[in-house]
Amino acid sequence: MKPRNLLIGVGVVCFVAFVIASLPARVIAALLPGDFVQIGGTSGTLWKGQARLVEVSGIQLTGTKWTLHPMQLPIGRLAFNLETQLSGGLLRGDITLGITGAVTVRNLDATGPVAPLAAMMNLPQTSGDISIQIDVLTIKDEWPGKLVGNIRVGNLPLNLIGVAAGPIGSYEVEFTADPVPEDGRIVGELKDLGGPLELDGMVFLEPPRNYDFNANIRAGAGAPADLARGLALLGPADANGYHEFVMSGSF
Repeated sequence: MKPRNLLIGVGVVCFVAFVIASLPARVIAALLPGDFVQIGGTSGTLWKGQARLVEVSGIQLTGTKWTLHPMQLPIGRLAFNLETQLSGGLLRGDITLGITGAVTVRNLDATGPVAPLAAMMNLPQTSGDISIQIDVLTIKDEWPGKLVGNIRVGNLPLNLIGVAAGPIGSYEVEFTADPVPEDGRIVGELKDLGGPLELDGMVFLEPPRNYDFNANIRAGAGAPADLARGLALLGPADANGYHEFVMSGSF
């Protein structure tokens, strides 16, 4: 291709991207998959706008702001930087929606209370804090194709595992599924970050939306006596003082 023709082509693409990105923000509702995302109360432009309320698969986001990457539009990708609020927490990251319905999330950071996650996983309502960092997450046909990142929780109460009140510590689940195996099973490694309840184990996520939590837990040095007595209700400990703790469900 001649240099002149190449420059003309680049210029046309840039002009189209600029025109599209200058459209009113309400146009974004027509570009999003309606069965997956609902959006309302928009203002600004498609390039840089905000929405009062966004609902993604039943999860409500408020005060959502975005900055579009317009050069992705001519190739059928809606790519943007997102900042939003979720149940008292903050979330920001880079999102790309493909023309085939695939979703890619990169550089996502989220912080807030753990209660919304507990509700999503059909767990008892509980207090505590959560921090999520996702390097990359791809979703197609409602299941991840890649998941690399970690989830940290802290200040969880002991009543979450059915024993006495008080904090149990801080923990992390690390995911390194790149790519996710063909059977869709995602494995997360549980890590103990310190606290009266010592823990190690694995988390398993399986299609369509199932999870299994398999861990060994024990009272750490200096833990409250109520904790050791409560753990005894889970069954006999092994030679290292660990009790088996298993929990399954869906989200």
